[in-house]
Amino acid sequence: MPITIRPFHYEQDRANVQRCNLALELYHSRLWMEITGEPHDAGYWEKLLATPEAANDYDQELQTAHTDENKQILIAETAAGEFAGFLYIEVRNTPRHGVLEGGCINEIFVEPAFRGQRVAHLLMQAGEDWFASKGLSRGQVFVTANNPAAVKLYESFGYVIADYRMLKKHRDA
Repeated sequence: MPITIRPFHYEQDRANVQRCNLALELYHSRLWMEITGEPHDAGYWEKLLATPEAANDYDQELQTAHTDENKQILIAETAAGEFAGFLYIEVRNTPRHGVLEGGCINEIFVEPAFRGQRVAHLLMQAGEDWFASKGLSRGQVFVTANNPAAVKLYESFGYVIADYRMLKKHRDA
């Protein structure tokens, strides 16, 4: 099934992107718990992350990204208009907190029904093209070590490991 990549349209796409953002947050919570050897309580994380406040905060971010020339959200969809995934990227002009100047991949998500069909590759290629159009000479992404599919995707675009984030479980309180 052919997939096209297009810019984000706030009213049309925000519900899908918000839903996928929550799925990403929940997925990452599970990955982090696996790394530290802690049990993953999906109900706890959903209660923590799926709040009206968190949804409102992310909606505000989407509104800003929609109008900011240094941010881009790209949508993957079928010819019939079925949502297949998204990529959220931005230009970071000020180095801070270990983030270098250049392009930054904030989020990428592909709907489960479309995984294995190179949708992530199409999104990444469109994102790399956008970075190039901005004249950026470097890009970066933060990826969880135990997400090998994402690591492999980023490596296929020339990204290399630059540092490590380390987690530790403290003894139970």
